[in-house]
Amino acid sequence: MAGPIQTNERIILYDIIRGFALCGIFLVNIPSMLGSDWMFGRPDYYGNDLFVRTLFDLFVQTKFYTIFSLLFGIGFSIFLERSYARGESVSRYIRRIAILFLFGLAHLAIWSGDILHTYAMWGLLLPLFYGLSNRAILTWAWSLLIGSFLLFNVAPIYVEWAFGYMYLGESFPRVFNSGFGPWLDYRFDNEIFTMIQNSLFVGIEILGLFLLGLFIGRERKLLTWSIQGLTRTAAICAIAAIPFWGIIIWHHYGDGASYMSTNSAA
Repeated sequence: MAGPIQTNERIILYDIIRGFALCGIFLVNIPSMLGSDWMFGRPDYYGNDLFVRTLFDLFVQTKFYTIFSLLFGIGFSIFLERSYARGESVSRYIRRIAILFLFGLAHLAIWSGDILHTYAMWGLLLPLFYGLSNRAILTWAWSLLIGSFLLFNVAPIYVEWAFGYMYLGESFPRVFNSGFGPWLDYRFDNEIFTMIQNSLFVGIEILGLFLLGLFIGRERKLLTWSIQGLTRTAAICAIAAIPFWGIIIWHHYGDGASYMSTNSAA
């Protein structure tokens, strides 16, 4: 069995981006870890706290799992490419995915925000796409991304606005203040299996990001991207994000806080 990747085989740029994404994911989870959001429902922010929270939602919230998902697909393409070059089969990748799933289950038992089990569930499908052409991979990627957005965001938004549904918030499960044992029992009885079921739906978007990363890794796009191309892409993404930024600002400074589906899409 091959050992860890040697220093001269590593692509340093990917390691830097991966470290940046991990720090960002940690930053995203800080409000929940501190109890300001997840533990106590939806807090009211005022003054400077409201301004900081708005900036947080504009530039931090949901941004880093996207980067990390792309990196997962990139890493898969490089891993399988090198495995095939050494004459190995896909079974080594499957073993690693199985281990990742076990780590995810252990993490899910104590933290509802675990993403590892979702990555493992959908990452298991990636070998089925590896032999496809770049055009087919891109078609699958964008179809999954656009389809998941329409299905899980646009459709609920229509229902929300058409029938006047308003989000009233969720009550805080007081068992979380009763010690680790009752908390763990509550997680197993009420949340863990629901989270796994949710992964079957949320994972559609993640698989799309995996496939986009597979294309980027296969073509070494990040390694050949010019400054002009990077700047142009960033400008296009910023312009496309303006409507969603407007929804986030409306959520904090207007009457948008009660529209759960609309805010989820942003």
